[in-house]
Parts: sequence; C-alpha cells; structure tokens
Amino acid sequence: MMNRRLGAGTTNLNFITMKKLFLCLSMLGMLLTGCSKDDDNETPGVPPLPDPNDVCSCMDDVVFMQYCYENFDVNKDGKVSKTEANAVTKIDLGYTYNYQDAYDVKTLTGICYFPNLEIINCKNCERLTTVDLRHNLKITGIQDQAFYDCPLDSIVLPSSIRWIGWSVFWGAGFLKVYCAALTPPSLWYTDGFTPSYSGFDKYMKFYVPHKSVEAYKAADGWKEYAGYVGSAAGNSICQCVEWRDERWD
Repeated sequence: MMNRRLGAGTTNLNFITMKKLFLCLSMLGMLLTGCSKDDDNETPGVPPLPDPNDVCSCMDDVVFMQYCYENFDVNKDGKVSKTEANAVTKIDLGYTYNYQDAYDVKTLTGICYFPNLEIINCKNCERLTTVDLRHNLKITGIQDQAFYDCPLDSIVLPSSIRWIGWSVFWGAGFLKVYCAALTPPSLWYTDGFTPSYSGFDKYMKFYVPHKSVEAYKAADGWKEYAGYVGSAAGNSICQCVEWRDERWD
C-alpha cells in the first residue's frame, strides 16, 4: 500500500514538474517571438534592409556609407545597428567631414533609418541631387546653408518642419521642394532683407499639401513665391502640375 502511495505521489510530482516546465518554455517562446517581431518591424513606407543588423546595407553611396561607419559604428563591429542609428541626432557632411569626400556624396539613401535625426548639413556636397527627409520627423528646422551649393533637383521636407534657415538652397537652381508641413515653415529674413535669403529663387517649384496651398501663398516670405506654389499628392515625390486638385493627405 505504501509503495502504491509513493508511486502515485511521484507520478503527481513529475506531472506538476513537467507542467511547470511546459509553462516556462511557453512563456519563453512568447517572449522570444515578441522580440523577433519587434526586431523585424520596419518603418512604414521604408523598404526592408538587406542586412537587418546594418542600416548602411541599403545605402548606394559609398562615401555616405563610409561616413556613417566612421561616425556611428560605436562598437566597431563593421555595422551600424538600428540601436546605434537611433542614437544619431546629427549628420554633418559639410563642416566636419573631409571636403573632397563631401564633394563626392551623390545620394543620402538610407537616411530614413535615422529616426531621431535633428540636424543635417550637406554644405558644398556639390554632386548631391536628391534628398528625402520625409521619415526624419525629429527635424523641425533646416540649418543655415545646410544645402548651400548643392545642385539639388528635388528635396522632400518632413511634416515636422517649422523653419528654414538662411541661404539653405543657395545655388540649387531648378529645384523642386516638396514640403509636407501643413503649416508653412517660417523663412529666415529680417527688416532690410527678403525671403530670398533662404536661397529660394524664381526657378524653383514648391509642392505642398493641397489643403495648405492658400496658407503658403499668404504666409510671410512664401507669398513672395505664390506663383510657384502648387499641390502635391501622397507622401512621395510625384509628377505634379501646379494648381491641379491633387491631394497630399
């Protein structure tokens, strides 16, 4: 009788132990699954990285890639992880980087993977033709001369933009500016100066959210260029005709 009771007790103990082990393993699996899902999440509208552990793996400009590795690869493992990229608040290709290297920068593909970027400077990047900052929503202003002497064809400014500094687009020429901000950003100018000191000129075209076209045309500084302001559709660079009833929702 005693042996039967011991056997039954041992069986119950083993069952309880296995049940606890199963619960522990299940919880661990859920945690690991949750972590992998978080790691795999990408910013909406941004293509996935060829190497999910290296934000530079999507870059198509060797000079920009080299700059990022030199400045943001904190643990020196030859990659810039998303954690390292999240810590970046400033990209300065204009003042602190080697002049010849800055001159050779042609694209900033991959800049979308720096979500906390606040300051960008590309002064004298004389081969840079396109810039897309739509995903860099911590940028609230464009610094003085940030794109000075850059032969830009187009630039997309994020919806977070609030001001544009002095002589930002000087030398850009036939530039298309896509600005996602619903409220017109303030332009740098004071008494005795004109909004042209933001680097705007008559050859530029400005595309803004459809619902904000009239606000831009009436805003200080922007109203000087009212004839060059039109509406843009979607959140992407698109072929737009001025005054078309196209939406940027």
